[in-house]
Amino acid sequence: MTETISPPPIAKSPLCELAEKYGCDKTPALLHHYTSWYHSLFWDMPVRRVLEVGILHGASLRMWRDYFPAAEIFGLEINPEVLFQEERICTVPCDATRQAQTHRAAAMLGGDFDLIIDDASHEPFDQLKVFENLYEFLAPTGLYVIEDVAHPGLVSLAIHNPHLTLRTSTEPHDDCLILIPGSRR
Repeated sequence: MTETISPPPIAKSPLCELAEKYGCDKTPALLHHYTSWYHSLFWDMPVRRVLEVGILHGASLRMWRDYFPAAEIFGLEINPEVLFQEERICTVPCDATRQAQTHRAAAMLGGDFDLIIDDASHEPFDQLKVFENLYEFLAPTGLYVIEDVAHPGLVSLAIHNPHLTLRTSTEPHDDCLILIPGSRR
């Protein structure tokens, strides 16, 4: 069942503070209104493995590393110039819209991700391709998140999976998340 809900009261969560520390745009202070939602969803979720698609400068990977102190953090990025390795962070080159390339990368990283976040191109067709290519690598009790969904109706209809669409704010226009649970969540 698909459900759309509006944002919670804006609160500065510990995740908001980490996002600000690293310059991650997922917090209201810098652009999007995701971190308060994420904190309410993830604060007690047992997360061992996080995969984010689209790493830009790595701010969100560092935020996840600090937020989930026991988790391994992985990033897939089409631009090899921004790849990096740090404590508990591993990034690899990958065009996640290409199935064979994505399957190789996700398998090499070990799959079974508790949390997968698509913060890549933000284009509906690409968001659907990345979902199709990565969903099978989500742990059965994990959560798949598509960020910056400018056309939630289009993306939601194409997924064919129970999910929750969160319109976190009306500005910017793509301040919307689609959350898809793993097969046993």
